Amino acid sequence: MIPLALSSLAALATDPVDLVDDGTSVRGLVWARAVQLDTPQILRSGADPVSRGVLVELRVDPGLLEPSQGLEPVLYAGSQPAMRFNWDWRGGCLVAFLPITEDLANTELFFGSLELPERIDAARGARERDAARRLGITPRPGPEVYAALSAGGGPLIAADLRRVHEVAMERVSACSTTEADHQRAGANAAP
Repeated sequence: MIPLALSSLAALATDPVDLVDDGTSVRGLVWARAVQLDTPQILRSGADPVSRGVLVELRVDPGLLEPSQGLEPVLYAGSQPAMRFNWDWRGGCLVAFLPITEDLANTELFFGSLELPERIDAARGARERDAARRLGITPRPGPEVYAALSAGGGPLIAADLRRVHEVAMERVSACSTTEADHQRAGANAAP
């Protein structure tokens, strides 16, 4: 039993990286807000707790946002998989939480291989980031990042991810062209 489990882990660690992004899939960063969580949150099994990050609104290739019951193109911020809040497969608006501690202006935003985001470990995230860099994917232009942070306003200080989710769904409601996103945003509105 143990050899089988170890071989499964080894296979996951050596899965080939096959980015769906050629460097053009993230088309714009239009809104960003720094987030500080009072209570660190665990976003995926085996990952370190997250106490800060950035909530963003992106314009992306809508073809990468088709809802799926299986593997999907994982959005990365550097080596970290993002937490997506919506799937605007018509208009290409994507709202996501980036669990990063480095400066957004120094972080590549890209779509990696088809995978389930919760299965990404640190080694796989690093391989995805390295593959993106080899393709020439670079961070968003500085003026775009600073304009997005200005549009987002001051930092969001939240007890936990519930408040981040509320703010994210406000952004989804404002930018998405997909009815399912609007229904989800309405269902998640604060009473």
